[in-house]
Amino acid sequence: VGGSSWNRAGDWFEWEFDVEEAGYYHISLYDRQNYARGTSAYRKIMLDDAVPFREMERYGFAYRWGWREEMLSDDAGTPYVFYLKEGRHTLRVEAVPGETDPGACRADTVQPLAIDRIRIVPAGR
Repeated sequence: VGGSSWNRAGDWFEWEFDVEEAGYYHISLYDRQNYARGTSAYRKIMLDDAVPFREMERYGFAYRWGWREEMLSDDAGTPYVFYLKEGRHTLRVEAVPGETDPGACRADTVQPLAIDRIRIVPAGR
């Protein structure tokens, strides 16, 4: 989903998934952000209609050619950990403007990002 058709602030996609066992998990996205060299595409990451912590308000997907699997991580590369209860969950990814967007004069313009799939991985594996 996404790509150049997903380039306005407020656009979002949502996925539902089930967790068989409550516990701590990592979230991995298979994505591509090769639209604007030298910039990042920013997205708000929400779980079950809430931003789980401050770093997910505006998460940056850096430019890199081609598809990649990217675990949501801090600047040092340490994966974020999310606690999920057993049962059905919703992951929403919403386009938000970043400080490097060339269309900054238009508040609704953001860098494109394509996402092919998500993976929920138990922490520690």
